Amino acid sequence: MTKDVLIKNENGSYVFSSYGESLTYYHTMRQLLGHYMQKGLMLPPEKIQVKIETLKGFLETNFQKLDDYLEKMQLISQYIGESNESRFSAFIGKNFMSSLERIKAQLYQKEIPRAKHKFENPYRTISDDLLEAYGALFQKSAPLKLNGGKAEASDQPSANEQTSEINQTQKIDNLSPQNAVPETAAAESAAEYHAVDYSYVPGEKLLENYGGLFQQAKPLAVLKAAVEEKPSEMTQEQPKEAPLVFEEKKEAGIRLLEKYMTSFQQAPPLKIKSFTEVSSQEHAPQIPRQTLFKNYVSLLSMVSKYTRANDKEGYQKWYASLAPLHKTVLSLNNLQKREERGENINWNDIVSKMSGQFKVPLDKIQKIKYENQSYAIILKEIQQTLRKFQPQGLDPSISQALYGQLINLFENKDSYNIKKSELKIILLQISNAQIREPIETAFFELLTKAKEMYPLP
Repeated sequence: MTKDVLIKNENGSYVFSSYGESLTYYHTMRQLLGHYMQKGLMLPPEKIQVKIETLKGFLETNFQKLDDYLEKMQLISQYIGESNESRFSAFIGKNFMSSLERIKAQLYQKEIPRAKHKFENPYRTISDDLLEAYGALFQKSAPLKLNGGKAEASDQPSANEQTSEINQTQKIDNLSPQNAVPETAAAESAAEYHAVDYSYVPGEKLLENYGGLFQQAKPLAVLKAAVEEKPSEMTQEQPKEAPLVFEEKKEAGIRLLEKYMTSFQQAPPLKIKSFTEVSSQEHAPQIPRQTLFKNYVSLLSMVSKYTRANDKEGYQKWYASLAPLHKTVLSLNNLQKREERGENINWNDIVSKMSGQFKVPLDKIQKIKYENQSYAIILKEIQQTLRKFQPQGLDPSISQALYGQLINLFENKDSYNIKKSELKIILLQISNAQIREPIETAFFELLTKAKEMYPLP
């Protein structure tokens, strides 16, 4: 049975399944190992080809999840013939995530037509889903046999299990002859199977067993609101129902008021919260994500670029070309900075005008405001952490390389556990463990904070 590479989540988006994730790791590592053997170890092409051919089985046997690659980095290094494990680990840490993103994009584009055909096929039936979900169980289960017209599970294993058992037992040299099935028992089993009477069809067997119950049951009759002129036997035996009384028609609102007026009068008055009150709550509104963290960082970088160059005209042209959503991100970011400096911002008035100007609903603006606040905290701490460890021995070139990878890592998507593993791989490029370990601890803490703010699953 073909495993799903992509599945549809609760939001209707296609994401990688656990099998799909492991597949992307496999292809990424295989690609990187081939490159390292060629460029790093300078192995001859024929030797690389031999290792590449056996690489598939090696990776499939030893690696299923991302943590496996981390825990067995030394094993991988030995497999390709690299004695300098720290050099190899630094190469993987520097290139793994960028290669993984490319592999994911390629695999996603390849698999999305098949996923849509499966999940959006209007002719798909429930039997297709059952086969997808439980087909493997049916293949493993014992075959059915008829015993006196009743279906029962056979004691004999299925054909697949028999094949599997044969394959397993062939590996054992000292097979015991006592394990063989006696011929007499096999003959009796076959005789019992062929003695079954196949003259019955399912409907006849049901009638034979339960026909008497059907005959004793009373005939069904459809009861109408009005009394029938000639009631059936069933309605005659039942006590007469009270005649239906139709009340004078009233508007639904009037009937509700008559019934619940006292409850309405006793209830406390409703209070409509302002934009500021809603935005200051602990959690963002329960609507889909509006902006990506890397897009937020990219927008701020472009603003800094035009500001440093003092290019007002270029900035205005660039700003005019932005989508309304990105204009909203920048406008809210400017307002939030002014508020941080102590300026009083009339959020209700400004945001209402912004919604009309950019044609963005208020709840989306509220979500963007919350996302901006979260992104600003994460971005600031990433920059501060990298600067903090440079005087302690973190190479500036590695710090610069880490910055871009960390921006992608702290995106508000994927699971928290996957991000933890990816963070460990990224930090492999720091060969000095005395520097790497405290940096790892600092970014784990930041990742936990991001998990609570985004939130991450």
